[in-house]
Amino acid sequence: SEDNKVRRAILSRYRPISGAIAAEYARIYKAQGLRVAQAWIIRIDSELFLGDEKKRLYACAPDNELKQWCELRAHECQRSFNDDLGANVDDPELAMMNARAFVEKQGLKWPLKLKRNMSEKDYQLAWIQAAARAQDAKWWRRQSRTVLGRKREAVAREVRLVSAEKGLYCSNVQLASRKRQAQRNRELLEALEAENQDGQVFTLDQLAECGLGNPRNRFAEMITRSKGNDLIAKELGFEGWMITLTTPSRFHRMRKGNNQCFAVKGWDKERLTPKDAQDYLQELWECIRAEFSRESVRFFGFRVVEPHHDGTPHWHMSIYCLPEDLDFVKNTIRDYALNDS
Repeated sequence: SEDNKVRRAILSRYRPISGAIAAEYARIYKAQGLRVAQAWIIRIDSELFLGDEKKRLYACAPDNELKQWCELRAHECQRSFNDDLGANVDDPELAMMNARAFVEKQGLKWPLKLKRNMSEKDYQLAWIQAAARAQDAKWWRRQSRTVLGRKREAVAREVRLVSAEKGLYCSNVQLASRKRQAQRNRELLEALEAENQDGQVFTLDQLAECGLGNPRNRFAEMITRSKGNDLIAKELGFEGWMITLTTPSRFHRMRKGNNQCFAVKGWDKERLTPKDAQDYLQELWECIRAEFSRESVRFFGFRVVEPHHDGTPHWHMSIYCLPEDLDFVKNTIRDYALNDS
């Protein structure tokens, strides 16, 4: 039937996760019927690509196809921008706006970086820089990999590929993609060399191992900073506390119970992603900090972000404050954190 052809065509585009998509389709079909299941898989397909109707780049496309698509988009943006600029020499704003419309039509965010209290000259320069990025194939590749990775991972969470039973913290597809990216970075660093004033030559990969790009060094740096915060706190008479902020249950796709994982009921109403959860925690912390500022409460510390088994983040914070402010700090954090639910 026509429905089967549509389903097979969609599944063929997403080979790495097609089995999980088919399984979720079957669950929906069994519970809610063919019409709902068909609408669901069509909606999934509508979210897993960049580009327009004629020139789409799907989320599971191979890397060579991604590079080719980005090269063409950068070239097309450059050609269109130059044509608009040539036709309207006295009005470069039109070329800028058309370039922005083109980038956003492809599904990417216009790379305009604005700051507060910018001068008119800096504002114009920011637009010029954005237009230059939009004509660079490397920029298209970076943004496309990021956006498509998030789209693919959002669907992977929806079809239950991220949990303690399957892909812990992230899907296996995303993990493989991250490993390929790390390998590309490593090959690039190994191919480049740097020479110091003494004539010693090192590859950039060797130099990167000596910095915070090395996970071992980054861990040691975190421990050193933690110890330093503790010593400063003792000198100032501050007390330290470990506080954890987490999100309401609606942000979680999967839950654990009786050594099994289950889908959270009601999650599909909002379909919240790990980025939504991180934004929620960020906004929550901004409200808490504002309350501290209004009451002139001094504090310092640092935080780390850790994912639950289904990829939903939560925060661990090491906070130092004066003993007389401790009750206010704890009550404020608790009130704001529990205000949602």
